[in-house]
Amino acid sequence: MALEEPGFDVGRAFPELRTTVDAAGSAHVEIGPIAPEVAGQLVALLRRAAGSGVTLDVLGD
Repeated sequence: MALEEPGFDVGRAFPELRTTVDAAGSAHVEIGPIAPEVAGQLVALLRRAAGSGVTLDVLGD
C-alpha cells in the first residue's frame, strides 16, 4: 500500500517484490530489478520522505 498510495502500479513496477520478517520480527522488503523510470520515481519519493524526517535502513550499501 505504501507504494500504491503515491501512484505506483506495484504489479507492473515491482514484479519481483517480496517481503519477509526475520527472526527478530523486523520486516524486510526486496524490490528486485526495476525499470530506470520506476527507479527515478522511487528515488524522488524517498527523497520527499527523507525531507519529512522518515529514515530507512538500506541493505547492501
